[in-house]
Amino acid sequence: MKLGLESAVIVVRGAEEPLIASIEATLRAEGADVILDGGADIGSTVAEVVDRHARVDVLCCVGEPVEPDSGPTRAAGPLVQFAASVSAVAPAMSRSSIKRIVLVHRSTVNGPRHVLAGTLNLARCLAVEFAPEGIEVHSMIFPSDDGAPGLRAKAAAAAAFLASPRASFLTGSVIPVDYLAEGTSA
Repeated sequence: MKLGLESAVIVVRGAEEPLIASIEATLRAEGADVILDGGADIGSTVAEVVDRHARVDVLCCVGEPVEPDSGPTRAAGPLVQFAASVSAVAPAMSRSSIKRIVLVHRSTVNGPRHVLAGTLNLARCLAVEFAPEGIEVHSMIFPSDDGAPGLRAKAAAAAAFLASPRASFLTGSVIPVDYLAEGTSA
């Protein structure tokens, strides 16, 4: 796609799953140096990345899936994960010229509405908070049922685009990835 991510240092955070593998492959195809963090201790990962590269250019944080019957406590988990990840990574972006945060929220089409509202508001609040530091925050919603053909590839392409300088006009917004299978219509 030629997104301007050559040599970018990108931390992809989240539990090992096919979506993360797709995002990793797409970012590597753009020439990025991708570091995977399984979600255990983001602080240690950031310290190792800064020791090796002196910066983090992009954080791509993939939240755990939220199902329709999730209660408020379970549904808030990804939002807490996003906030903790951003707090740990943002200081390491001071030497970066890219400075992007991409939050990938996993939910079903009929997921809890308060989760969608929380995701939208978190992206906007973080965008406002980090704007003075030149850090852009982008967010996307991806279905937790990702079995539709090509859907992971679409999500990985969207994450790579949002991680790139070409997405600078979208900061603070939440982009839904197509929930429809290939060849279907609404």
